[in-house]
Amino acid sequence: MLKNLSHNGLILLGIIIPYLEIAGGALLVLGFWTVVGAYLASAIALFFVYSVGLRDADILNKDLVLFAASLSLLYTGAGAMS
Repeated sequence: MLKNLSHNGLILLGIIIPYLEIAGGALLVLGFWTVVGAYLASAIALFFVYSVGLRDADILNKDLVLFAASLSLLYTGAGAMS
């Protein structure tokens, strides 16, 4: 996937992704718009799984576990306590 991007596209992607991670994490920690934060976190984790690939044959790959956790939060929502 990253082979098709130009050099400027890769630089832009490298600048934008950390801010998206901080925004998604802040939404999840503060409890505001939990579904939106979980969607953002799952999209970023899925992007990491797709771009880096599954180098380990392990089912407990860090990126897959983060994707599963954010996906489950996306479907269950914040709950009654938030």
